[in-house]
Amino acid sequence: MWFRFSVAAAAMGLMVLWFGQREGGAVPYFARQYKTHCTTCHVIPPKLNQFGEDFLARGYRFPGEPSREKTWPFAVWATWRGVRQANQDRGRGLPNRVEIISGGPVGRTRAFYFLEWLPVSQQVGSDGRRVERHGRFEDIFVSLPVGSTYLTVGQFRPLAQVDVSRRLSISTPLAFSAGLAGKPALSSRLTGLRSFSLAGRSPAVRLSHQWTRGRRRADGWYNSVTMPFAGELVIPLTRRVNRERGFEFELRPKGALIESYYRHGLSSFGGHAFLGAERRLFGLVGSYNRGPFFSTAAVGFGRERTGQKDTRISWETEFIPRPWLALGLRVDDRTGSDRPPALIPHVNLEYPLTSYIVRITAEHRQQRGNRQWLLELGVVF
Repeated sequence: MWFRFSVAAAAMGLMVLWFGQREGGAVPYFARQYKTHCTTCHVIPPKLNQFGEDFLARGYRFPGEPSREKTWPFAVWATWRGVRQANQDRGRGLPNRVEIISGGPVGRTRAFYFLEWLPVSQQVGSDGRRVERHGRFEDIFVSLPVGSTYLTVGQFRPLAQVDVSRRLSISTPLAFSAGLAGKPALSSRLTGLRSFSLAGRSPAVRLSHQWTRGRRRADGWYNSVTMPFAGELVIPLTRRVNRERGFEFELRPKGALIESYYRHGLSSFGGHAFLGAERRLFGLVGSYNRGPFFSTAAVGFGRERTGQKDTRISWETEFIPRPWLALGLRVDDRTGSDRPPALIPHVNLEYPLTSYIVRITAEHRQQRGNRQWLLELGVVF
């Protein structure tokens, strides 16, 4: 069964590659706009290099504001994902998402925006069934700078030091994805939306300050307070999604995330604390870069409403010898779990990094009682 699954995945990869070659004239938004290549801002997409970090810190502006080409103000990221659990006789694959991505300055002001909208969004659930979420927003926010202070309003992930949306692996590191349960609500969906995790998207307001240090725009001390709310901003595109995962918003905040970290180049170190009603999360995060080696370690200490405490740990090392190749290995562990630590190797191949990108990502989870293979094929244009 696994052989047939692999053959089907390879065939899909060839189809995606053929599609990318046919659409070579359609390039990612910023590359089209500034007539450059993906490697200008990325070590390997979507992981940013130093120029990319500085570009982001300027509010999606190139230094000196060179002339820009008129183009469609968005990019498209389409993926197919295959999943195979070790205890299943066969794997399952499906078109995972079609994502519309846009961002940039707001007119001639210092404000900037970013959005990721998924007209197609579906995945394989833990029970092997298809879960549809067509029309959801990954991110949609506007940030208004006033001096070195920023006010950000919209839907986004609360942790700023590490943006897990730019990870190279398919799954999210446990230290960022593990959540804290919220107060039970009348519906199971609202109960779920009341939970909090560092990587969980939710409507939020953030007030942050950057104390710039050094010649690089992204370097310096960052301090912020983020107030996430229970809810989800979505434009449901089917009756099923509207019924099960439509727009939801609860005015009362989940709590407050206080974050402070220092960034120097592609390395950073900091801490955070989430203070909510009867629940707490304290953590430390460090990332280090030297040449083609990148490493990130995170530890979190959580206390649930029930009084139960646990520790979440993730450590990941990546080797990126070329802009088209990345090899990674991650260890995830959580105290109180009946499972041993998970060992998660992954590999990324990307081509040709010029006017479009074709991505192939493979990941394996080695853990007693939870062995899994993931394969994702995508094209960005």
